[in-house]
Amino acid sequence: MAAAWVGRFMNSTGPELFYLIIFISWSLAFFLLSKTIADQLQTENYQEAAKIKNMFIYRFLRSKWFPITSIIMVLGIFIFPPSGLLLGFLELVVNGWKSPQQG
Repeated sequence: MAAAWVGRFMNSTGPELFYLIIFISWSLAFFLLSKTIADQLQTENYQEAAKIKNMFIYRFLRSKWFPITSIIMVLGIFIFPPSGLLLGFLELVVNGWKSPQQG
């Protein structure tokens, strides 16, 4: 729904901000799920837990760069609304590129 709304009103700030909220929510849910799995594996299989914690996306979401890039995306949307989609796409490409093949 969010993607369809953005696609229809790409130059509007509201749909872009809504899409960003969905994107950030997904990112936080992914982080919490990964952290929960890694914490569970910590007691059973330390190597697998370390693989999860060493993934680029996990380290990025845990770092100071995630809130910084989120703020930059919000500011970018107010300046040029399609930048939210462009920066979100860029983040997905980088995370996909930096993910391990077994990921």
